[in-house]
Amino acid sequence: MQYDISFIHTGEVHINKFGPLVAELDPTLRVNHVFDESLLIHAQKFGVDSWLETHLKSHLEALSLVSHVIVVTCSSIGGIAENLGELNGCKIQRIDKAMADFAIQNGKEILVMAALESTLAPTRELLVQSMNTLGSQSTLTFCHVENAWEYFLSGNMEQYYEKISKAITSNANTCDLIVLAQASMSEVEHKVHVSIPVISSPRLGVQRAIDSL
Repeated sequence: MQYDISFIHTGEVHINKFGPLVAELDPTLRVNHVFDESLLIHAQKFGVDSWLETHLKSHLEALSLVSHVIVVTCSSIGGIAENLGELNGCKIQRIDKAMADFAIQNGKEILVMAALESTLAPTRELLVQSMNTLGSQSTLTFCHVENAWEYFLSGNMEQYYEKISKAITSNANTCDLIVLAQASMSEVEHKVHVSIPVISSPRLGVQRAIDSL
C-alpha cells in the first residue's frame, strides 16, 4: 500500500496526536505510523551516533518505498532526517523544522523549553540553521523543565503539562516567544495563558508535510 505521509515516532502516545491532526487538516490523506522507542532511549544514553543513524535509516529506507513524505516526530533525532532530505523520491522531514522557521521569523528574544534535556542541543542547532538561512539576529535562551519527563514516562500527562505550564508562566516576562521543543509538550499551548506566543511543532510540521505533497 502507498501512503501519503508516514510518521516515525519514538513515543506511542504520538500516534493519537498526529493521526487526528492529519485527519483534521486533510482527511483524504493515507497515513502510516511506525513506533520505535529504542531510538530515543539510545539517543539519551549515547547521543546521535552511528548505531542510531543506521537504525533510523533502516526505517527510512523501508518507508521511502511506500510513502510520498516521511516525518520524524522526535526532536532528538530529527537532524538525521534533515540531513537526508530525500530517499527513493520520498521527502524526509523533521517535525520541528517548520516550528523553527516560524520562531525565527516571529521572535527576537526566544526561549526554548524542553522536558528532555537531550532535546535542547539539536533544537539549538536547528534554530541556528534557521537564523542563518533567514538572516535573523534573534537571541536564544534555553530552559530544561526539570523533573517533568518522569511524569511523561509514567503516563501522568496532567502533571507533565502542569510542570511545563508553570515553567512557561514563570519565564514569560523574559522573552517575546516561547518554543516548546518536544511534540509531547504541544497540549500546553491550549492550557497556558500568557501574553506572548507559545508554539510547538505538531501542527506546523504536519502542515508543512501536507504542503510538500
